[in-house]
Amino acid sequence: MYKVGMVGAGNITKAYYRAFKKFEDIIEVKAVCDKLLDRAESYAKTYKAAVYPDYNEMAQKEDLDIAIICLPHGLHADAAETFAAKGVNILIEKPMANTVEECDRIISLAKRNNVKLMIGHLQRYFSYNKQIKKIIDSGELGELVMITDRRTVNYFTEERPKWFLDKKLAGGGIVMNYGAHSLDKICWLTGRDVEDISGHMSQHIPGISVEGDAQILLRLEGGLTALIAYAGYKLPYCNELNIFFTKGTIRSDSKNVWVSSCGGDYRLLEPEGESDPFVPMIDDFIKSIKDGSEVAVGGEYGKRIIQIIEKFYALQKSGK
Repeated sequence: MYKVGMVGAGNITKAYYRAFKKFEDIIEVKAVCDKLLDRAESYAKTYKAAVYPDYNEMAQKEDLDIAIICLPHGLHADAAETFAAKGVNILIEKPMANTVEECDRIISLAKRNNVKLMIGHLQRYFSYNKQIKKIIDSGELGELVMITDRRTVNYFTEERPKWFLDKKLAGGGIVMNYGAHSLDKICWLTGRDVEDISGHMSQHIPGISVEGDAQILLRLEGGLTALIAYAGYKLPYCNELNIFFTKGTIRSDSKNVWVSSCGGDYRLLEPEGESDPFVPMIDDFIKSIKDGSEVAVGGEYGKRIIQIIEKFYALQKSGK
């Protein structure tokens, strides 16, 4: 059995607990940490796990195999240091950290202590994205031409934890939080790295310091371009990806996939595979620990996503 410690008990923890049901024969949650003890206790009771208000105490008292870090982004590096020093394998929720410097620190700590480090970039584990990648790789729709990824959502609801609006803890606003998803998705689907980035971001709610909207233009290897657009105000929900080829188009609403070829009507694809992306992600991480193989999404990849976001923020600061 792999003994797991949950570091943070926010909303994302629900997704891990749901996925753990598929691993009841090999995973046991031994401890849950959150400064809000009642929140930690609500998860801990399922496994009769120990509860801690502080992850340092949890690391000292518990003999863990895996720590899953679900803290505000700005706390990832400190938490990783604590658990790596105890020889605990680490799975960190995306984004990896707030800065490239923090990412380098995490990578160094994992290597120095010989522990597995995986970043929770989920996009490759969604069944609909797997379908999209299969079509892209097949070449059946011709050459890739361009990509648009658009997301509108009320980002500033009362329900959103306040740390998301604290730049020191969150690293930024909608670009840091959702940009990590879009960049991961686009880079993984196309198999191409980002060569250049430009665009603009702003905020239209008084008193909030992190950005609430952005348009980002990427130029990827081979000259492929992608436009990412976010608006986090009181708007109808939309999460739509469009991929244009020389012989057709793919459209996805992050649930379904439609394909049009040679100018024909869109056809809806039948879903394939596991619908919960956390299940294959956890399975990959467990296999890497068991087999000693490379993790599917390592620290260098997580750092690359932060490098791109950091460059975009730097451009906004410089006014270029």
